[in-house]
Amino acid sequence: MTEAQSYPLQDWLNRIRGLNQWKQGGKRAPNKPLLLLYALGKLHNNGNSRVVFESDEVRLKQMLEDFGPPRPGGHSPEYAFSRMDRDRIWEIDTSDGASPAVDSRRALIEANAVGRLPDNDEELLKSRPELLYQTVQTLLRGNWPDSLHSEICERVGLDFESVLAGDTAVVDTTADSAASGRQAEQKRDPDFRPQVLRAYEYQCAMCGWDARLSDSSVALEAAHIRWKAYQGPDDPRNGVCLCVLHHRLFDRGVLGISPDLRIKVSQDFNGRGRPAQLVIELANQELTPPQASGQRPDEQYIHWHQTQVFKSPARVPH
Repeated sequence: MTEAQSYPLQDWLNRIRGLNQWKQGGKRAPNKPLLLLYALGKLHNNGNSRVVFESDEVRLKQMLEDFGPPRPGGHSPEYAFSRMDRDRIWEIDTSDGASPAVDSRRALIEANAVGRLPDNDEELLKSRPELLYQTVQTLLRGNWPDSLHSEICERVGLDFESVLAGDTAVVDTTADSAASGRQAEQKRDPDFRPQVLRAYEYQCAMCGWDARLSDSSVALEAAHIRWKAYQGPDDPRNGVCLCVLHHRLFDRGVLGISPDLRIKVSQDFNGRGRPAQLVIELANQELTPPQASGQRPDEQYIHWHQTQVFKSPARVPH
């Protein structure tokens, strides 16, 4: 690939990595990434990235509720919709050709606002599917833990296995440009998982799951309390050993941890079957502590998860 051929691809990826997101103090604001993923799903399935604000608002809001941080007053999709054009990756068409008022839900609806990727970027992504997949992975890795990637892809209409299979670098990126972007993937310490599993004696700290296949633990994972995408370190004090199910629920905000290491269950979680009841019964149970006191979850990471992931309020056991 010549330099002239690679420039549009590199320019697109630089704009994605440089997406202007508010991350002050580790607070999460994935509004723009979710809107982009939703538009990319439409482009992949429909041949265009058109997002009609009035008809797509409910879906966008539900995704923000499910994959965004807890917001007492709820989420507002209009913020990202009306502001993302400043990142040079979004255009808004209206019935009268005028730009709607920023952050105004009413103005977007009255103007029949339709957001979309610029024409040149749409054509580029349609001609290079691997670039679309690389874009999806960049957005996912920069904003959510691995445990949620497949669920988010399903929600926006993308096949996660295809995203994984198609995730090959289509252009060479310099170390400087990759490091400067907010979406740059952080390096992972391969020792993190074995350290955390050993600290918790190879059992889920919530339910005690400790199954093995021959000599290997099965369905046990080292969960980050503060996510890697938000400067969470590969430190055992930022980790807890969980089974696959409770790891997923922990990352979705169903489960949390209190500073005194008790399990929190969101009041928004419900279910009639016995498996769901077993989760509900975890409320206020003691988390199994690690062997060494120096490996106990640090309160600063617990506080981050409590404010940025856990869906408050917590259930109070009967």
